[in-house]
Amino acid sequence: MNSFPITPLQHRHSILIIDDEEAILDIMTMTLADEGYDLRTASSAKEGLRILKESPDFSLIISDQMMPGMTGVEFFTQARQICPNAMRVLLTGYADIEAIIQAINSGGIHLYLTKPWHKDELLFSINQMLSKAELLIENRRLDELVKKQNKELIDLNRHLEEKVRLKTLHLAQRAEELKASHDKIQLILEGTVLVISKIVE
Repeated sequence: MNSFPITPLQHRHSILIIDDEEAILDIMTMTLADEGYDLRTASSAKEGLRILKESPDFSLIISDQMMPGMTGVEFFTQARQICPNAMRVLLTGYADIEAIIQAINSGGIHLYLTKPWHKDELLFSINQMLSKAELLIENRRLDELVKKQNKELIDLNRHLEEKVRLKTLHLAQRAEELKASHDKIQLILEGTVLVISKIVE
């Protein structure tokens, strides 16, 4: 049983794992197999970038640091341009402070894990990263909702302004008609009074 508190997730998340060691990919896959994630693996940074370009909707990307051809930091520097909303986790077999600093500054990583890892710690860390991803998803959803509602309010306000303008114009026309009618009645009354005066005389 996991000794770390696991946060229930609202969405089914996609995870991409990149490592040049096949054994690490197998262990990761087995560890996460029963967690309900959509898992993709790549044995090189180049392959990982290709997968991201084909499907840039991953919630979490886990990459090894030391790989032939491209380091994890170099990979994440490019990956964050393709998939900016994904949480990024860097794996390494040793603690390298300079690599950590470079990973944070250049690759924009959110978490740094060293090998070997404990299963419960790994599951907890991934759960925490995906919980953050869900907060970002919810924030983006709310932001889009606010933008949509603001647009609707602007459109409604514009529509109301037009209705008020037309109603004001209509009232002004009616006022002119009433004034003309009043003037006409006044003339008729004056004429009637004049006629009655003549008759009385």
